[in-house]
Amino acid sequence: MNTINSFSRHSSTYSNYASVQTQVARDLLSIIKTPFSSILDIGCGDGAIYKHYPYEIKKFIAVDQSLEMLALHPSLKVLKKQYSFNDKNFFKNIKKEDFDVIISSSALQWSKNIKHNLLEINKMKKPFFIAIFTANTFKDLHNFIGIKSPIVTKDNILDALRAINISYKIKTYSLSFESNLSLLRYIQKSGVNPTSKQLSITQVKKIIQKYTKKELLFEVIFVHKNDYNIL
Repeated sequence: MNTINSFSRHSSTYSNYASVQTQVARDLLSIIKTPFSSILDIGCGDGAIYKHYPYEIKKFIAVDQSLEMLALHPSLKVLKKQYSFNDKNFFKNIKKEDFDVIISSSALQWSKNIKHNLLEINKMKKPFFIAIFTANTFKDLHNFIGIKSPIVTKDNILDALRAINISYKIKTYSLSFESNLSLLRYIQKSGVNPTSKQLSITQVKKIIQKYTKKELLFEVIFVHKNDYNIL
């Protein structure tokens, strides 16, 4: 199951299970001390940034590759665009839009080339605020069942940030579960699979019967740049 199909398939339940993603969006928005009235949200999902943005919104450009997620996003003062940041024409397309600030929360970890995406965002000469999950998310669980995370590694993100000379902050979140079955249900319903493929029956049984932590850890890198003058 690829990423877009995963989020599209579980779009109806995403909001109920995306508590960590919502908290990450809130923490990212808490960094913003200057009101921006026109916002570009890359990987907008069902609208966490829009719903929790602390200032008045005059224009909001909601960008996502999933039409199902865009359908869930609020529409007031919103221009919805189905673009994928992994498409070669993505930055060419968004440069045509008019906005004051770029925000992206819990999305760019699915970048096929995170360095390219961050370099292109930096080239746009707009303030930006970004939160990216790293491959250390679910690390203990991945190691337990012997799989590799499908999202970008911390090293790759930090290498990209060094290339544009941007500082960062790393934060860890955790979720505890009553059972391993509820842990697996969370992974499925939130649309975030622990691997690029569905778990095998053997792996599922191993988690249910032998995984002792009943906890998921999430590692997020927060990045922002706000030293551009807005005319």
